[in-house]
Amino acid sequence: MSSTARYTANVSVSRLASTLVGLANANGGTVLIGVSPRGGEVQGVPDPEEVSGRVFQAALLAEPPLVLPIPKIETREGASVVRVTVPAGLPHVYSFEGRYLIRSGRRETPLSARKLRELLVSRGAIQF
Repeated sequence: MSSTARYTANVSVSRLASTLVGLANANGGTVLIGVSPRGGEVQGVPDPEEVSGRVFQAALLAEPPLVLPIPKIETREGASVVRVTVPAGLPHVYSFEGRYLIRSGRRETPLSARKLRELLVSRGAIQF
């Protein structure tokens, strides 16, 4: 099941990195930057190119680095919103700052040892 994360324009690179890793270790999803996390109201981003740069920085903080489609700049309700797509079925298990995260609901949670092992096996990273 796909998931959508929403952030305001001032979202930090580390917050983006943990969300991208969590989505990559789940079933993929979408990150919308310039949309209120709570109510979903469009707020926009003043500099979409700068926000896209933060997305690339965040993807490079993942281990291994995430290779994602280029963020799309969309116009919603007259404001610019940056859409980041994390495809399902990525080939690796990803970590950020030594933590293996998964997106569950509206947040990222650490993978348990059992779930991490299952994910590693399902993605072909280890075999038994």
